[in-house]
Amino acid sequence: MTRRALAAIGLAVLIGGGLIGGGLAGCGGSSRPGGKASTSTSGSAADGRPLTDVQALALSRILLKDGQAGGASFVVDLPSRGAIVAHLTGEVDWAHHLARATYAPTAGGAETTEYEWNRSIVLVGGIPGLEAAMAAQGRPGVTWVSRPLDPTTAPLDGVLSLFFALSSDRPDNPQLLTQAGARYLGRRTYDGASLDGYRYGANTTYWVGPADGLLRRVEARFRSFSDPVIVHLSDLGPRRPAQPQKSEVVDASTIPDLYRQLTGHAPR
Repeated sequence: MTRRALAAIGLAVLIGGGLIGGGLAGCGGSSRPGGKASTSTSGSAADGRPLTDVQALALSRILLKDGQAGGASFVVDLPSRGAIVAHLTGEVDWAHHLARATYAPTAGGAETTEYEWNRSIVLVGGIPGLEAAMAAQGRPGVTWVSRPLDPTTAPLDGVLSLFFALSSDRPDNPQLLTQAGARYLGRRTYDGASLDGYRYGANTTYWVGPADGLLRRVEARFRSFSDPVIVHLSDLGPRRPAQPQKSEVVDASTIPDLYRQLTGHAPR
């Protein structure tokens, strides 16, 4: 089994019951969420077609190219019932397994939340009332809470975990990808860019630049979201997200009552 397949299985276990079985990410060129798309220019069927040797090689190197780039900027469209309800905008550092982003609901005037995370810990910033409450306890300047990354109970954490499955330090085996049923979905235009689509498994579609093979768009189905979550990647290259100082962070497990009061959730 390929590392890509293992990663997909890992995500299925992690994300609140997993990726939706049987769903097809990426079919329907003009559908939302996730940006405007033209119809396919290659004439492939909606369920795609078997990979050629060239396509299998391109698919096998997608995550390696991300790893070699070191990082990227991203925007995530978070859907609910056919509409985008929030965006997650930030940058990922694949070299050091670190990412940072701002969560912003699309509703006007809604408050934003800051997230920084690695493979095991999430820092949450911008929780209303946290700084004042901590100052009253003799800890001024605390603006972030740390907690475990827990995709099994937090839908957003499943999306956060996805980012570290998008890079690798080695290519996959093209023959194994073909044997596992990966499909080519044709060429479509998203937001002015012509991209080639590859479906791997029932729930993940990669859209890459035909000339450079770089990953530009990921469509992933999660049980916690009614429609595919769309990840837009751009400006691939090294990133080093800014990190809070230790004095600015409190562990949620050390303030369980306050954390529950401020967020409505018990520390995980």
